Amino acid sequence: MAPFYMFCFSTNDGEYQSLVAQNESNLKTLEEAITDANLNLGETEQSEALISKANYLAQIGDKDLAVAAYEAAVSKTVPLGTRIDLLFVVVRIGFFYQDSLLVKTYIDKVKEFFWFNSG
Repeated sequence: MAPFYMFCFSTNDGEYQSLVAQNESNLKTLEEAITDANLNLGETEQSEALISKANYLAQIGDKDLAVAAYEAAVSKTVPLGTRIDLLFVVVRIGFFYQDSLLVKTYIDKVKEFFWFNSG
């Protein structure tokens, strides 16, 4: 929660340092799972590992890394419904941070998946 803590409190104290250490530990574990999935497992497991990392980054409030991680997860995810769900998560992140450009961009990306979209 270190990124969200800094967003809310703008202070660098002991609590923040504790959160940073915990985040780094959890991200290292998630990266190891992604590496293992890429080397030893199939597409579904790779996608699930990337989604887990993206969800964690969103949970701790790291907007930019979360958006990038969701993009990576979308590129590795096969089912259309799951890809759309991941894009809507980014839309929710945009709403939370009041980033209207992010919201518009990702709503437009979702619209691209629908055959009845007339532009």
